[in-house]
Amino acid sequence: MKPRRSVQEYVLAFEAFCLLGIARACILFLPFPFVSNGLGTDNPIQIREKNEHRMLNVKLAIARASRHTPWTSNCLAQSLTAAWMLGRRQISSSTYLGVKRDDNGSMIAHSWTVSGEQFITGKKGHESFHVTQTFYR
Repeated sequence: MKPRRSVQEYVLAFEAFCLLGIARACILFLPFPFVSNGLGTDNPIQIREKNEHRMLNVKLAIARASRHTPWTSNCLAQSLTAAWMLGRRQISSSTYLGVKRDDNGSMIAHSWTVSGEQFITGKKGHESFHVTQTFYR
C-alpha cells in the first residue's frame, strides 16, 4: 500500500500545476526576452537559503504536476516553474539553457534548473547539451 500524501504535498503539487500552465502560456504567447526575465538575471547572485527538504518538495511537486497537465509541460515550462517556486521560498537557483544537434543535424534545445548541487528539473540528458545561457535567481 502506498503511503498517503500530506496536505502540504497536494498544495505544492497544485501550485506547480497552476504555475506550469502560466509558464506554458508565457512561452507560447510572449517574446523570449520577457519570458527569460522570469528565469532570473545573467549575473551570479549571493546564495540565499539552502534548504534540502524544501528543494526536494518543490522538485517532487513539479515532477508530479507535470505528468498530469493536459498541455505539454516541457523542460522550459518546468524550469520557469522551478525558478518561480524556489524564488518564492527565498531559495537560490540557477537555470541553464543549452543546445545540441541531433542525428539529423537539427538543433535541439534543453533547459534545466539546479539549486546548490540538487537538480530540480531537466537532469536527464543535460550533460550532452552545450550551455548557451545561464540565469541566476
